[in-house]
Amino acid sequence: VQQGKAKPEDFRFFFKYAAWAPDQLEAEINSGCWCPVRTSLDLALKTKQYPGLHFAKAHKVFWHQVLQTLGGRFVNISRDTIVKEEAERVKMEEWVALLQDNNNQTVMKHEGIENGALAIATVPAELEQSTVDGVHAEVEAMSKEVQGKLKGGEEASVVLSSLSEVFFDKFSLELAPLSAKDQPALQLVHNTQAQHSGSPLSLSFLYMATARQLGYPLRALNCTARMKEPVDFLMRHDAAGSPPVFVDLSERGAVKTAEQCMAALPAGSTEAALNPVPHVQLYSRMMHKLADGFARAGDEENVLMWLQQIRILQAAINTVAILQAGAQNLTETARREAAAAEERGPLQLQDLLGEKLLTADGEEVAVSDLKGKTVGVYFSAGWCQPCKVFTPQLIQTYSKLKIADGKPFEIVFVSADR
Repeated sequence: VQQGKAKPEDFRFFFKYAAWAPDQLEAEINSGCWCPVRTSLDLALKTKQYPGLHFAKAHKVFWHQVLQTLGGRFVNISRDTIVKEEAERVKMEEWVALLQDNNNQTVMKHEGIENGALAIATVPAELEQSTVDGVHAEVEAMSKEVQGKLKGGEEASVVLSSLSEVFFDKFSLELAPLSAKDQPALQLVHNTQAQHSGSPLSLSFLYMATARQLGYPLRALNCTARMKEPVDFLMRHDAAGSPPVFVDLSERGAVKTAEQCMAALPAGSTEAALNPVPHVQLYSRMMHKLADGFARAGDEENVLMWLQQIRILQAAINTVAILQAGAQNLTETARREAAAAEERGPLQLQDLLGEKLLTADGEEVAVSDLKGKTVGVYFSAGWCQPCKVFTPQLIQTYSKLKIADGKPFEIVFVSADR
């Protein structure tokens, strides 16, 4: 088609989900049912390596090429997919930044639980800034009210009891299961805050955020964060040199001991059920609950959306773990090298680009020829769809600055194709 030897309409393009039994596809190909000309890397046939291109991206590039070539509605499919994937990338970066609040390197140290709840709430649609501010203001107001009731120096159990009194004076606890139609929307933190009512799970984000403001951070328990038959809603505060303090939101924030919590757990439970878990497990449980609520309401589109959001969160968790591992692997030698580089100062352009460059005509030129010029370094590739939109604009700007205006300007193209 790209060579003009055929038209898109000459081909039947199969663009539906399909599943084959083991060896079925290979058997159909061998029988002549299918004539494969190329395969994505997701499939079980022989994969192709693309120099300079991460394997996870290669098959997407190929299918966007196919869709763009076919034209018509397939161009729209390609465009919509690119927009969706970009939105997912932005969401994952939001999660990574959120999980690293206070520059912590581990997911376990993430504390800003109200921000995580708001990140979940912004999945269906962006929230008004006044709505976001309202959640933070609620937490701040409850924190100040609790502080006004205290004299200072009280034990954690006393502070958390005062918090429970203030909190449940404002919020009503809904223990009865909500209808499938209403449940998903009411779980989101801004709706919980606006209605001052919610399940133990939906209330937990605001309660734990207020406890952190007071200086008594809480963690949900292992038995509460699990997906299957969780025990709603037990939390614990740990302080050095003191036994842990437990809070039960399903009993309006009652402060309990470990023995009382164990007595409330199903038979056969071990002390591991009382171990604290990172906030991300609550985020995951909340999104699973949203997906389940929409499933019972028969809303397949929203079910798929929330399942995808769970995968995005998991990707962010993995990214933070990789960053943590990278930080731990930074040896003392590497630190000395970094300090030496900082003392040496910034590298020169020639240190970065080498001694020779190729012109558009294929001729070699010395990097030193760029001295005295303003240099733009353009990272791009032939398979990059956003680059195809941007490059013509760059050409126009380059022509205006260098040719029309006579500016000492040059662009160095760094290709990711090979």
